[in-house]
Amino acid sequence: MTQKLSYERYIWFDGLVRAGKFPNAATLAARFEISVRQAGRDLEFMKYRLRAPLRYDPGRRGYKYG
Repeated sequence: MTQKLSYERYIWFDGLVRAGKFPNAATLAARFEISVRQAGRDLEFMKYRLRAPLRYDPGRRGYKYG
């Protein structure tokens, strides 16, 4: 069950990034009622295991692809 929930989080976050919304770990944590630390681990997994080209934009305080 937890793998399905993780996958749902990845897909949701990817959709926001593709839509140009600049989500961050706090956005992910709030949406799925998980800790910010868990959200950060999810983002690390996306970047390093799924090879998502996520880049943090400090000006927008969120992630983009690039």
